Amino acid sequence: MSSAALTLPAAHAHDKPIYASSTTTTAPEESKDSDVLYTINDLLVHRARTAPDVPLVAYPASESGLTDYVQYTARMLDGFAEGAARAYLRLGLVPGDPFDAGERTVVALLAPSNIDYIATLFALQRLGFSVLLLSNRLSAHAIAALLTSTNCTTIITTPPFAPLLTAVQAAKPALRTFTIIPKHTYAAKQPQPRLTVHRSTPTEAAKVAFIVHSSGSTGLPKPIFQTHAACLFNYSSSFPLRGFITLPLYHNHGISSFMRAVFSRNVIAFFNPNLPLTGANLATAMEHTRPQIFYGVPYALKVLAETPRGVAVLRACRLVLFGGSSCPDELGDRLVAAGVNLVGHYGATETGQLMTSFRPAGDDAWNYVRVPKALEPYLLMDRVAGSDAYEVVVRDGWKAKVCSNADEPPNSFRTRDLFVKHATIEGAWKYLGRIDDRVTLVNGEKVLPIPIEGRVREHPLVRECVVFGIGKSVPGILLIPSEHAVGMSDDEIRDSVWPAVEDANTRAESFSQISKEMVGVVARGVDYPSTDKGTVIRAAFYKQFEPEISAIYAAFENTAEGTLVLDIPGLEAFLLSLFKETGVELESTTSDFFLAGVDSLRAISVWNKLKKTLSFNGNSGKLSQIVVFEQPNVQCLARYLYALRTGSEIDVVDDIEVMQRLVEKYSVFDPHVPGNAVVDGETVILTGTTGSLGAHVLAQILPLENVKRVYCLVRAPSPAEALARVHASLAQRSLQPPPAQLSKVTALPSDFSRADLGLDAATLTQLRNTLTAVVHSAWAVNFNMGVASFETHHIAGAHNFLQLCLSVRTPRPARFFFCSSISAAAGTPLPARIGETQVPELAHAQGMGYARSKLVTERIVGAAAGGVGVHARVLRIGQIVGDSRVGVWSGTEAIPLMIRSAVTLGVLPDLDETPSWMPVDTVAQAILELSGLSCPLPQDTPTTVYHVLNPRVFSWTHDLLPALRAAGLDFDVVRSASGCSGCVTATRTL
Repeated sequence: MSSAALTLPAAHAHDKPIYASSTTTTAPEESKDSDVLYTINDLLVHRARTAPDVPLVAYPASESGLTDYVQYTARMLDGFAEGAARAYLRLGLVPGDPFDAGERTVVALLAPSNIDYIATLFALQRLGFSVLLLSNRLSAHAIAALLTSTNCTTIITTPPFAPLLTAVQAAKPALRTFTIIPKHTYAAKQPQPRLTVHRSTPTEAAKVAFIVHSSGSTGLPKPIFQTHAACLFNYSSSFPLRGFITLPLYHNHGISSFMRAVFSRNVIAFFNPNLPLTGANLATAMEHTRPQIFYGVPYALKVLAETPRGVAVLRACRLVLFGGSSCPDELGDRLVAAGVNLVGHYGATETGQLMTSFRPAGDDAWNYVRVPKALEPYLLMDRVAGSDAYEVVVRDGWKAKVCSNADEPPNSFRTRDLFVKHATIEGAWKYLGRIDDRVTLVNGEKVLPIPIEGRVREHPLVRECVVFGIGKSVPGILLIPSEHAVGMSDDEIRDSVWPAVEDANTRAESFSQISKEMVGVVARGVDYPSTDKGTVIRAAFYKQFEPEISAIYAAFENTAEGTLVLDIPGLEAFLLSLFKETGVELESTTSDFFLAGVDSLRAISVWNKLKKTLSFNGNSGKLSQIVVFEQPNVQCLARYLYALRTGSEIDVVDDIEVMQRLVEKYSVFDPHVPGNAVVDGETVILTGTTGSLGAHVLAQILPLENVKRVYCLVRAPSPAEALARVHASLAQRSLQPPPAQLSKVTALPSDFSRADLGLDAATLTQLRNTLTAVVHSAWAVNFNMGVASFETHHIAGAHNFLQLCLSVRTPRPARFFFCSSISAAAGTPLPARIGETQVPELAHAQGMGYARSKLVTERIVGAAAGGVGVHARVLRIGQIVGDSRVGVWSGTEAIPLMIRSAVTLGVLPDLDETPSWMPVDTVAQAILELSGLSCPLPQDTPTTVYHVLNPRVFSWTHDLLPALRAAGLDFDVVRSASGCSGCVTATRTL
């Protein structure tokens, strides 16, 4: 038997809900040649011969019918195909030579998914054509492009599409059009003998059966060619259950679900495409057809779940299978809790079905698809650099894969679909979204819209919800109201939906959260760009609603100035109340905003409310969006706002004075009292292990035989969560120490601002008896924070670590190594050659709180080394890039974002810069050498500062840009008005 052929297995039945996959492929027993399937036509002929009176399709008899379903048997469908084929031949639709070894002639089909469509579909297969299945949503331009790319000159359609076809023919004047054959013609009794116009051979199995197409969400739709062999392999994963389908047949999920029902000899009922997809209509049709399996998109589940009646018809199904897009967690959880056997289906037009969330009874993780054994050799879950997300990649050899788009791995298909791992279930993956779906804000943060949209879309007043904000400082959402919102104003809709938005915010990162001012409502009943699955075409949506989105930002950013006039005490009381409204209750007017939990969303929201409420005497335009971070507390902010309104001199806090105060405050230590504790090897505290540098230091320190124990101090609620975060950080960077090495790790939740570092008494006692070194790399990389905001957790934290080193009961203090930054000296006046010494002036730090906090801590480390004899060292680190082995580099950093513009914008700047970059694993190696952990280092060396940076520099324009082009990036070079700031020429003088 040819490897391209497929043997049809016998159907079987289920009496209980399906919890584990019952998919079938080829039958193991030998079959007669007549049972071998080479083409789609073979499938129908075989069914008509072996089970002629088994119903395969149920379809309403009338144009607007919901309950008048008629069942069509395999014999009837075979007769319909025969009758329609003869009718098309009479009209002049004649196939090519049936014995020609070349490709089949392509005929396009543009019509609603009704019984006429099914008859024509099988008729064209019987005649030996390849069928181009055109979405009913396509524009004339998109149809013309698909006809051109598939060499198609013939289209079958219905009268309602005549105006569209007129526009297509303007671009394709040679296009032949045929009207779809009606039922009264193809259902008429046909003469014998049967029509035979082509032969079924192994050669035919390799020819194209269907041409489906992409949604066109990122441009014109692209054709996807599916051979008979690939289709039959895909359809053989069948469910032997009576079905109900809401999906159109011109969508791959729809045609596959239909053909799987034919394959398994089970009737499938079609929802009437002439009727709106409402919960009431669906429930009525399903109550009449009593399906065992439901095929649909999440929107169909949403409208059914809005009423007890709808939930009841879903619960009555043995299997509810959704696909096409992700189902909101809240919706799925509610259905599963109500007893619905909900299963997700994931696949791609180019690869067929890949994974489902079939699971054992008692496993409620319906939203995690599982990798079947047969797929494992052909599936690669490829981690996306700088994230916990993985892209699904299908390797060469998977039979249902019909095309490739990547050479790594060779001849593979990269789906651009992102998934995350289940925390405990091996091989279980949750859909996160498309790579292209992420909304990148102006600061480089990436908002994942799917979870937010899914939660808000759950609200009965919402038909669709779309997150926007590309290139903006804050994200927003546009609501498409549902039919339940008729008669409501925009404000009423916004107020009603707001609790759902707030709930979505609780699960999103701070930069992804939506403020109420950024919730827009569009006109009821408006059409918007979407795929046949009902998924929004994001780029086209942004283009269509650009005026509405721009108006939301204009209203948010250009709010008319308020009228409230307050003195300084009044402003302080007003601000305390305002922050409380945002969810932050400040203890006093001097409480630091950042440490109190004021994130970027709250800061922007406060700024907006200040502008709308307070009078600034015409100066509101001077109020910076990050004023909350520029003024560290209510006391300072109130004085600033008062000065802005009155025109008085603004009391600017002198950062240099603040830095000097901090240096003096934290340079006082209790001296070390030598003890007689004897240590065996090295016991190390390591911070920052959830970041890139800390993770690489940990991965390199664990194999060292002299290192016996590594304490990783992490901001986490429990030891278990702390350890999980450390392991996740290692895995994210493809760092996988063996279990024997990981057993050296003790991960603990910690609070650096406390003198005891948030550790319990027993742990502190153990550390004081065994600690030999601290490598401190944890630091907030936040360029909005002022230097004062770094005091409590960071600067005081370094002091607390130094004091712990001095409190050990060993003869000498534990060693302390502080990972500083070249930005601590980047403000040195030019020309400058910065040696490995203390920076002489506090003003020589770069002009931002991050750099100034690093320099303050350098001074404190120097005071400890010179004053109380602790072996304390500063490791001043330059620009860290991805590691030298895998190249993982955080995609939110400035340089990766800039380079990515070569892909998104097609341009890169011409910079007059000579950077000095170092791979993160090389930096980690240097830290271990300079700390004496990986090689001996004299304890009494007078050097307290080391520069950890690449002594070699390169030209951005003359070296990097050509290298990027050589690597395959296509971009234009644009002239930059100015180069990057903060470049430092530093030397290493040993």
